[in-house]
Amino acid sequence: MEALGGYGSSGSSSVDSDAPHRAAAALYGTTPSAAAVPAPVSAALPSSVSPSPPPAAALPVCSVLVAAPAIPLSSALALPSSTKLLPSAPLGPELPSRLRKRPAGTAGDIDRDVTYDDAAFGLHRKAMLRKGTGLDTEGNEVDLNDGVRFWGKDTAERHAERLAEAEDAFGVVPARRRRRRQDTGHLVSAAGVAADGAAYGVWGPPDAETRVWTEGTVTDAAAGVMTAEQTAEKEHVEASRARRGREKDEEELEDDDARLAERRVAHLMPPLRAGEKREPTSEFHGGAAVDYQGRDWTDAPPGVRAGDAPGECYVPKKCAHRFTGHAKGVHVVRLYPGTGHLLLSGGLDGEVRCWRTYGDRRLMRTYMGHAAGVRDVAFDNSGTRFASASFDRTIRLWDTSSGAVLGTFGNRKVPYALAFYPRDDDYFVVGCSDNRAITYRISTGEITQEYNHHLAPVNTVTFTEGGNRLVTTSDDKKVLVWEWDVGAPIKYISEPGMHTIPAVTLHPNGRFWLGTSLDNAIVVYAAEDKYNVQRKKRFRGHQVAGYACQPAVSPNGRLVGSGDGNGRVFFWDWNSGKMYRKFQAHDRGPTIGCVWHPLEPSVVFTCGWDGVIKIGSSSGEADTPGREENDGATAPPSAVHTPGRPGGAIRCRA
Repeated sequence: MEALGGYGSSGSSSVDSDAPHRAAAALYGTTPSAAAVPAPVSAALPSSVSPSPPPAAALPVCSVLVAAPAIPLSSALALPSSTKLLPSAPLGPELPSRLRKRPAGTAGDIDRDVTYDDAAFGLHRKAMLRKGTGLDTEGNEVDLNDGVRFWGKDTAERHAERLAEAEDAFGVVPARRRRRRQDTGHLVSAAGVAADGAAYGVWGPPDAETRVWTEGTVTDAAAGVMTAEQTAEKEHVEASRARRGREKDEEELEDDDARLAERRVAHLMPPLRAGEKREPTSEFHGGAAVDYQGRDWTDAPPGVRAGDAPGECYVPKKCAHRFTGHAKGVHVVRLYPGTGHLLLSGGLDGEVRCWRTYGDRRLMRTYMGHAAGVRDVAFDNSGTRFASASFDRTIRLWDTSSGAVLGTFGNRKVPYALAFYPRDDDYFVVGCSDNRAITYRISTGEITQEYNHHLAPVNTVTFTEGGNRLVTTSDDKKVLVWEWDVGAPIKYISEPGMHTIPAVTLHPNGRFWLGTSLDNAIVVYAAEDKYNVQRKKRFRGHQVAGYACQPAVSPNGRLVGSGDGNGRVFFWDWNSGKMYRKFQAHDRGPTIGCVWHPLEPSVVFTCGWDGVIKIGSSSGEADTPGREENDGATAPPSAVHTPGRPGGAIRCRA
């Protein structure tokens, strides 16, 4: 207890009472001053009062006071309240600034010189209406009663009227009130539920703030200053409300079904417009429809006989002739069955034109009957009639010679492909945009069969095995094989690596069919038995992704040709798949159509979206009629050579 400063002694002990102060000074490196050292007990207390020893329970408390530094308890109790008990120097190192506690009542580090704009005014006004208090430019909290005097003189003058309207509507908000939900007013106004329903629909009356800002406003409709766009929108809304609840007629239901079915391919089709039709007409451009021997202009020239296919075929090396006349691009070309002396071309201008391929190679007749581009054309088996399918959702049957329309067919869907039944010209099949292939009977105009198992629009329709079976391809990347006039497929071809096949050509021998695959390849499938894919026969090198480029096969079946999306034409060998030649054929778009003449060894017809039809040949002179004079003869020696020789034709024998 002596170390504690003589506690419990009578005051005459020899212990030095200043020892704790000197120890503290030695510890913190300071020198005790007279002001910091308390006076002796005898000087601090009156003479009549004698200090009494503290109880034993107070000793632990005294032990705590010794460390900071220790002062006799009797002396501390006798000191005045203004006396400092700690030394003048800080006890220990100073705290860093980031750990110091900020004084209470400050608003943080804010800019003292803030110029509030309109956005800041609106933000603070909403905050004060919601909370009742806000911050001024000095960081002090102000209430709504202080107005906007802290937010700048210019801003206050501009918004004094708005603030006054807000205060009139809401009253003065008390400062520092608790945040609570504002009263938005009654859900039903004084006018009643019926009036609210007529004025606001399913919504309740507006709240107080909305009424303040909208009170006294006049709409464009009430002022009579509506623009043309506003008027049209108002009429559309009124018409929609008038149709609401009314039962639709059959035609409107069909229109809705057509739009719903074609929504997936809407970017490929024109809009369905009511009343947009074109009266079918035709114009003859030849000199005489009948010659001096009584032969019609559609008859084959003398010496041209069907089935007289050449034994050797050559790759074309130059353009021998051009057909021009279409106002827009040409999408499809088809040759007269068997002889190929007439060429049909379907253009995106809605016209079908018939050209003579022998002799003077002139335009013979134009068939005008579609309001949109022609998607496909097809001769019947005899060639006396042909059908044209258009994007205007109609199919027209034409008489080739007279140009008369023999019938119009359609199911309000876009027809994509046409094919006549090989055994009876009274039937033809159409692949449509509603994922179905439909069989029409010409004599009755009725639909006799539907092939409905595809999941996307049907792109091609091809008859195989002499008409016993039917092959269809679709955008769903599947190939289906059907029995004629049976609505269930007998073969379902679908593999993970398959792509869409938008164009198909049957091989001259009837045992294979070729299809343009959108992975930049021509694929080959068997056209009989199991209809398996021929993996060793795959022709590559051209760019056809996104285009339905029609492939072509030479009459002897040894050469394969096709256009591509860059306007070029490519030729391959059927057996090896080797590319023989490629050259530029069309500009401003793809070479979309390609067909080989059935009787001429090196005549190929191509068409493109540049509106031009070209005839490619391996010789400078185009093949002429009177083929009976040269029947059985081969091409001139200058035009025939072995593959690989530059500048000449490439010959392939059957």
